[in-house]
Amino acid sequence: MLTGLGEIHVTHKTTFPFSEWKIVELAYMAGLYLVHEEQFSIWDYPENQEKSYEYGLQVNSR
Repeated sequence: MLTGLGEIHVTHKTTFPFSEWKIVELAYMAGLYLVHEEQFSIWDYPENQEKSYEYGLQVNSR
């Protein structure tokens, strides 16, 4: 259960068709609200950089 001071963190793609899911509106209807939104950066997750070739991103190798 979530307490009144709890947090829920969601990672969500924002391109079509995912943008049609309207995550913020769904959360609001469930009694939740958006506090902060942050752009995803692959560089914040170096352990995933080698996998990023699968998704068409070019990253520097070690």
